Amino acid sequence: MGWKSWTALLALIVVGGLAWSGALDVGKEEQRLTVAGDVRKGRLEITVVERGNLKAANSTELESEVEGNSTILYLVEEGTIVMAGDLVCELDATSMVEKRVSQEISVQNAEASWIKATQNLEIQKSKNESDRASAARTKAFAELDKKKYELGDWLTEEQAAADTILLAEVELKRAEDTLFHSEGLFKKGFLTRTEFEGDELAKKRREIDLEQAKRAQHVLATYDHPRRMEELDADIVEAAREVERVELEATARLVDYEAEVRSSKSRLDLENEKLTRLDDQIEKARIYAPVGGMVVHAQPEGGRWSQGEPLREGSSVRERQDLITIPSSEGMVADVSLHESVLEKVQVGMACTITVDALPGVELPAEVRFKAVLPDKNSWMANPNQRLYRTEVAVLGSDPRMRPGMSCSIQIHVETIEDAIHVPIQAIFRDGADSVVFVLGDGGSVERRVVEVGSFNHLWAEIKSGANPGERVAMSLPEGFSLDQGSTEESSQDAPQMPPGMMGEEGADMPASASGGGESAGSGGGAPSGARQGGGKSGGGKPGGGKSAGAGGGGNTHDG
Repeated sequence: MGWKSWTALLALIVVGGLAWSGALDVGKEEQRLTVAGDVRKGRLEITVVERGNLKAANSTELESEVEGNSTILYLVEEGTIVMAGDLVCELDATSMVEKRVSQEISVQNAEASWIKATQNLEIQKSKNESDRASAARTKAFAELDKKKYELGDWLTEEQAAADTILLAEVELKRAEDTLFHSEGLFKKGFLTRTEFEGDELAKKRREIDLEQAKRAQHVLATYDHPRRMEELDADIVEAAREVERVELEATARLVDYEAEVRSSKSRLDLENEKLTRLDDQIEKARIYAPVGGMVVHAQPEGGRWSQGEPLREGSSVRERQDLITIPSSEGMVADVSLHESVLEKVQVGMACTITVDALPGVELPAEVRFKAVLPDKNSWMANPNQRLYRTEVAVLGSDPRMRPGMSCSIQIHVETIEDAIHVPIQAIFRDGADSVVFVLGDGGSVERRVVEVGSFNHLWAEIKSGANPGERVAMSLPEGFSLDQGSTEESSQDAPQMPPGMMGEEGADMPASASGGGESAGSGGGAPSGARQGGGKSGGGKPGGGKSAGAGGGGNTHDG
């Protein structure tokens, strides 16, 4: 850019600055000329005017049910009329399809582990039955062995010992008889000595046999029989212990195998649940219209300073994020945010009048249907000192041209006062704990009066005492007067509730409908843009440079 261009740009800036300065001077001059308002008497309608947006009374909200973040692959155009079952949005499910293949393998492995654990449990149950039966048989056999010994073997052995003794005694008797005869024959010389000695030896052998049989019987009865009985009793006791041991071991082994079955079944259920969830997520990636109607894209999300980007194909969305709204044609409601200064004025059931910006000249009746108990947290993010309460106003009338999302102005009819003495709200000043007006007299005199303020709207305030109809009041602080800005806590508590716009500091306790820059003031019927704001610390309600004749010179006065 050459020096000539820079010179031209500088000249343009200087000319613009001079023009702006002149405009400011004209505005200041006009402000000095229009500083009075009338005290009127007549019908005063107390209303609260707020801005809002239309939405369907009943609508179907479609949101992303895909976990995490996903990308929009297809999105039906806004305003399209769809039928129930039509595809309206499709989200990217590629990663979930890949996960599903891996998950199917995990399910198969978990199922194989569960089947193996189940079969091992059945095998162990069968083995436990065999072990129990074997232990029971061993115990039964031990008991039979004892009975067999007591009723069979012992009696046989005892009888055999007695029989052996009896035979030994008979043999001994026979040997003794033989020896007796042999001794007579030996003496007579019929037997040789050898033969006689042989009979003696036979008698001696039979005596020994008898002694041995008696000794054997004694050993059997004294030692062998008790020992055998103890062995048989011990076998029965040990067999009983084996039965208990087998039962405990079987139970312990079953606990391990049953735990393995439960664990493998839990893993299988978990893997199946993951597979089912993936199938469900893949299915939810395709969103179908549950009802017929016109498609409206969800309001884009943004931060404190951003409105967010509109939804389109390729946009990234998160879980639970609203995507599409299908409003019904059964009625409309307006979403309104009430400032805390007018919250107690508005009650559910109050009548309203709604004007839609896109439909000039159309006024529709309405009714307050809902008022939130707690302030909207989103308003705190935008302005930490502002408290707005979400309110719903039902539109009682209808117009086929109304669409969800259209901006509108809502006038809430709080009350109507007949023959009310009222002044422009810019004419009331706060002086300590008092509400005052400055009455203009003839010849330029100014009188300070304390007034009792009643109900008020965004333009006018009711005066219950302190001013008379037909008087003129100053709408800016007259020269030579000052206001007490340092009222004590006690005086603040005793002070009556003041109308919005009567505070000295800019924006203090001022709702949007009364503040110069508020959204609702412009649609309220002529509220001045700068009145009662920005007076500075010592100005206490002095106009901040805007025109103040709007309310005093013929705004929407609501006079009867």
